[in-house]
Amino acid sequence: MIFNVLTSSLSAQDKFIIIIAFVTVAMLSVELHEYAHAYVAVKCGDLTPKLAGRLTLNPRVHFNLFGLLMFFFVGFGWANPVPINTDNFEHKKRGIFLTAIAGVCMNLLCALICFGFYCIVATFYIKGVSGIVFVEVIVKLLYNFFAYGVLLNVMLALFNLLPVYPLDGFRVIQSFVPPTNGYVKYMRQYGSIILIVVLLAVSFIPDRYNVFSLLLDALEGFMMRVFIGIAI
Repeated sequence: MIFNVLTSSLSAQDKFIIIIAFVTVAMLSVELHEYAHAYVAVKCGDLTPKLAGRLTLNPRVHFNLFGLLMFFFVGFGWANPVPINTDNFEHKKRGIFLTAIAGVCMNLLCALICFGFYCIVATFYIKGVSGIVFVEVIVKLLYNFFAYGVLLNVMLALFNLLPVYPLDGFRVIQSFVPPTNGYVKYMRQYGSIILIVVLLAVSFIPDRYNVFSLLLDALEGFMMRVFIGIAI
């Protein structure tokens, strides 16, 4: 992602704007995702996230360098997982489900909000603000910020719904089956290895065969049609 921007024919100013927007959105997206896990876990009766200092919007607490780098190269990543003790939930199965789905719901909510602002900012971006360089830069920055706000949050939500340990999709399945379930036991043992294989596959599979790339292209195409509709 970042490599493609740096090697593109865009101006230095546009490259800087895109990278700043992308990095900011990536950090905020994973931070809000993890905060949602922590908040819901506490509401369900587990104070572990609060005691671990994770019930905060401070990005340094949630930051994971490798997860952020994956955003740059693959298009989705992660923060440090929030520590949760499911034995503390008042209703264990329900607590596991709500906590697992909280991060995905947060990302989808962020995507929806960003899409609303994207439509507003796109109007100014199309019209331009001739003669006022500073305002033009701000409008470009906001346009890219909200565009990536939609794209990254949707992709982060979809990625986390994969039923692979330790992603949220696995936690959702875990909330419906007993701990002795064969799939749950298998994923707890080999899930991390499978996840690495999936990430490598996503990184190296050609875009025309890559499900995530195809979904991203479809979403970008939809947003472009909205952009063109606003222009008309």
